[in-house]
This record gives sequence, structure tokens and C-alpha cells, in this order.
Amino acid sequence: MEMNFNFPVDESCPNDLRRAFFEALKDPSTQRIAGAVASTASQLSEEFGRIAEMRQAVLLAHTMGMNVREVLQDRLDALRAQRVGMQKFVADLKRFQSDQAERHCADLARCRPLLLEGDRQIEALRLKVRGYERSRESMIDSLRSAGLDDAAIERVGVTPTPDDRAAWLTEIASLEDRIARARAFVASGPLYDVTLFAEGSNA
Repeated sequence: MEMNFNFPVDESCPNDLRRAFFEALKDPSTQRIAGAVASTASQLSEEFGRIAEMRQAVLLAHTMGMNVREVLQDRLDALRAQRVGMQKFVADLKRFQSDQAERHCADLARCRPLLLEGDRQIEALRLKVRGYERSRESMIDSLRSAGLDDAAIERVGVTPTPDDRAAWLTEIASLEDRIARARAFVASGPLYDVTLFAEGSNA
């Protein structure tokens, strides 16, 4: 299959290849290396570009039976076309990212409250779990101070209950899972991984 120059935004291209591009684009270490390559190439061109182009043009002209100036003109035309192509590629890329964010705005909106409030909710639940025994003891002391004996206290019931504690732990685990999925979904853009919101994920 002939690869589209704009393969990252072409839905007919293999998804793993497209995802590899966007993952590289978001990776700081890959960005640094790519920047260093571009900077070095620019420096090389600035220092030796003219003589390097002439050397290559003479070789091609000799091999193909062309005039050196014709080879250089073809090279110039190709570079100009490449520049125009890259300008279009960058514009298409920005438009694709914007369109994808709009397309998945509802799912992104689902993630927002989890990412903003989820950690705070988890910490509040953990405080309840840590204070479980102390809260029960405090209620028992209050009931005894009110004149209730152990039998009466058992009939009244002490809160929080073991079921309350189990529910808190379940909710903590659920929130942790949903937050992890929300973070992964946002990070998967612009090829947003909607399988993270599959049925049963609780996201």
C-alpha cells in the first residue's frame, strides 16, 4: 500500500502507525532528539550546503547526462514543493487535532470532573476509612454517656457500620480506576481511545 504523506491524519492508514506518530510527538525525549537533528541539519546546510548541493548535482548530471544547472533547478523545485507540502501537513495536523477534540468533546467533558475532583474525593474517603474505628468508639462513648448499656447500644446500632467501610473502599477503588481511565483517555488524543469507556469500565 502506498503511504500517504499525511498518514497521521489519514483514517485509511494503519492505526498503530498513526498512534506511533502522535506518541512520538508527545514524548519529550523524542522531541529533544528531533529538535537536535533539525538543528544539526540546519547548521550543516548553512555551513556546507552550497558545496554539498553542487557536488551532488555534478554527480547526478554526469550520471543522467544533464546540465548541472538543470539538476540544481530540479532540486530547488523539489525543495520548494516539499516546503509547501510540509506547510499543508502542519495545517492539516492542527485541524485534525482540533476536529478530534470537538468530536470527542462529550467524553472529554466526562473526564474533566474526575481529573479536577477525583483525587480530593478519594482523600475524603480515605479519611473516613482511617477514622472508622475512632468514629465508632466516639459514638459508643456518646451512647454510654447517655445511659445506654451494651445491649441497648447493640439494638440502636453503631455507625459507621462495616458495610459503610466496605462501601468506602469500593468507591475508592472505583474512583482510582475511573481517574486512571480518564487520564489515559486524555493522553490518547488526538486518536482518542474510546475503548477506555467500554461497558463495565465505570468511566
